[in-house]
Amino acid sequence: MPTIKNSKRANPYSLWWDFASTANAAATTIIMRNFRIQQAFMRGDMTGGREASTMVSEKVAAAQDGYIAAAKSAGRSLRRGDHLGDAIAKATAAAIAPARKKARANAKRLTRKRKKK
Repeated sequence: MPTIKNSKRANPYSLWWDFASTANAAATTIIMRNFRIQQAFMRGDMTGGREASTMVSEKVAAAQDGYIAAAKSAGRSLRRGDHLGDAIAKATAAAIAPARKKARANAKRLTRKRKKK
């Protein structure tokens, strides 16, 4: 989750850094999944293999989790009477947190070396 300090405003550079690192993890995940899906096609599995179905189910789950987190964060901010800019920053950070977490975990999982059978 982006660093939101105790000050009245969110640090825009930490938010930028979190977005940049998430974009990097997402690009790595896309490339590695592309290789895995191509390998499945080369083996004759026209469904794209296990990685293709995992990809779709993870995206749906992350979108749902992000929506719920953003709604909770926005409600919390409105109840506390936070400044509108802070409320938007917190809701945005909460909305992308599940996708960021999944992207980083997938990039790590897909780039580690496989054990040879």
